[in-house]
This record gives sequence, C-alpha cells and structure tokens, in this order.
Amino acid sequence: MTRGEILQKVKQIILKHAKPVRIWLYGSEAFGEASLTSDIDVAFESVYERRDSFRTHGFGDVYLDILVKRFEFSYEMSWKVLKRYLSFVGIEVQNPGSCFKEAYQQGLLQDEEIWLRMIEQRNLSAHE
Repeated sequence: MTRGEILQKVKQIILKHAKPVRIWLYGSEAFGEASLTSDIDVAFESVYERRDSFRTHGFGDVYLDILVKRFEFSYEMSWKVLKRYLSFVGIEVQNPGSCFKEAYQQGLLQDEEIWLRMIEQRNLSAHE
C-alpha cells in the first residue's frame, strides 16, 4: 500500500466514524518531507460536541486520547509557526524553549510562563 493509499484509508475511517467538520494533515507528510518510515499526523474537529456520546458508549478513554492529541497538535503547530516566523525575520531558534522565549522577547506572546509550561505538559503527554 502506498502512502497516498494509506492517507485515503485513514481519511475514510475518520469520515465514517468521527464525522468531522475538518481534517488536517500536518507534520512531515504535509510539508512534503516524509520518509518511508515517517508517521502520518492528522487531526480532526468534531469530538467536543460528542463528548457525552463517547462517555455513554464506553469510549471515555478514546475521548481523552483525542483531547491529548489535539493539545499535542496545537503545541507542535504553535512552536513551528513561531519558529518559521522568527526565521523569516532573521532569528534562528532550535527548540521549543528557545522559540517561546524569543517569541516572548519579540512581543509575539503575552505570557511566557504559560508557553514554557506547555513544553513540560507536551513532554508528559508524549512520553507517558
């Protein structure tokens, strides 16, 4: 099965079971930088309105997993967008911590501490 076929299959499964408002492809696949062993990162919008249904049908753990994935997606997109903007204006950063600190210094973020705590929360969600 090719990567394109896999993407189509994933899309079909999401459309059938989640009935999302939107589906996003992000990460290396979205940027055309994926290798044969790269994972495929997708996110979709629809679960918030269906929280009670997930719990009623015994899928509360799946709902929680979706929320965690949404947080991870938002975090990754946030620091990568900031990194690209900073690079565009001539400031190079290498990791989320330096990115958030520099973005705060440049007036792009209002509360540096919240963004730095997100790093810890992201690490906990990804490695637990």
